[in-house]
Amino acid sequence: MIAQAASDSINVAQNVGFGIIAALMIFAALSVVTTRNVVHAALWLVLVLAGVAAQYILAAAEFVAASQVLVYIGAVMVLFLFGIMLTRAQIGKERGLNNPTWALGIPVAVVLLGLLAWVIIDAFEDDVLPDRGPTPTVALSDQFLSIYLIPFLALSFVLLAAAIGATATVGISEYAQEQLGDIVYIDLPEIGAESSVGEEIALIESVKSTSDVFAPLTGVIVEVNEALSESPQLINDSPQDDGWLFRIEVEDEQELEELMNSQGYDEFTEGL
Repeated sequence: MIAQAASDSINVAQNVGFGIIAALMIFAALSVVTTRNVVHAALWLVLVLAGVAAQYILAAAEFVAASQVLVYIGAVMVLFLFGIMLTRAQIGKERGLNNPTWALGIPVAVVLLGLLAWVIIDAFEDDVLPDRGPTPTVALSDQFLSIYLIPFLALSFVLLAAAIGATATVGISEYAQEQLGDIVYIDLPEIGAESSVGEEIALIESVKSTSDVFAPLTGVIVEVNEALSESPQLINDSPQDDGWLFRIEVEDEQELEELMNSQGYDEFTEGL
């Protein structure tokens, strides 16, 4: 009777642990998509992935938990943070982070759900669970994760590396907007348009003059700031935050290294 009571307490503790970890994962997942700080989003994602690993440990699937930590929290998050560094994302709040094609994530999620269901059905087919009691999680993981886990992790790693790419946000500086004066109109490039370094790609009209915006990088326009169509004064109010112009998927990442940094730009404008 004492042994049975101990066994029941362990099960209760496991269930409580699952619930607490799941609640933390849900909160962290919501924070990933609601925060306006890209570095904070990466850290919240680490917490989500760590929660998944903890769930696997509670389910006695240590091999899967180790893969989760090493591959996702380790290699993939390093790659993610490297992408942030490469694109020189600002360390602070940033608006307009939603990709215009975010709705495509819904059918992708449905496809992934269907793929997971197919994996389970393909692994077990018409097998009937034995009557001797619950099947250990380790036995389940050995039956189908051993077949599909490594290929899945390898493919997801490659796809993430391809998806991150290098995307640069283009705008004008505080100094430039001061020289232009009140901005009344902005002509932005079309999404999908190709740009080359030094090419005229946008037009800004102010009460003082009309000025061309030249592409700083070679690549493809993947997003424009639609808010500027109705509120071009955002460029004056917040040129490096709400007043960004467009984003370029960089073709030659070496060009990023050739750009002037903020310190060099400040020294340059002081001499004008």
